[in-house]
Amino acid sequence: MATFVTHGLLGAASLAVPARLFGWPPAVRRTLAALGFILGSAPDTFGWIAATFFGAPRWELYNQIHNGIYSAACYIVYPCGLHLVADRLFHPFPGYNWWPDLWWLEVSLGLLGISLTLWAMWNKKAQPPQ
Repeated sequence: MATFVTHGLLGAASLAVPARLFGWPPAVRRTLAALGFILGSAPDTFGWIAATFFGAPRWELYNQIHNGIYSAACYIVYPCGLHLVADRLFHPFPGYNWWPDLWWLEVSLGLLGISLTLWAMWNKKAQPPQ
């Protein structure tokens, strides 16, 4: 995928949904969703942050995370590794404009990430005592 938002939404869902299935409390699920969003979008956003706030060359960290010295470490961190795997599918050729062909997949995955994360955050209302 190309948008950091979709990567973040799927990263959030990838950590929040298992937490819900394991019955973890809502606060833990919210924390994991936030962490998943940050780590899922990290390969795209960390380079921008380094360039904008610390004066690093704009695409240097981005390239090091996607294909360079940090990519092995990124594959180990689950939402970050999920990002890199997804990028392999969306960016098969340098300079390939995937949007005209795969826009529907990007939008669908973003909606899936939102839906799964909201489901993971949802709490059943307490049943009244009988």
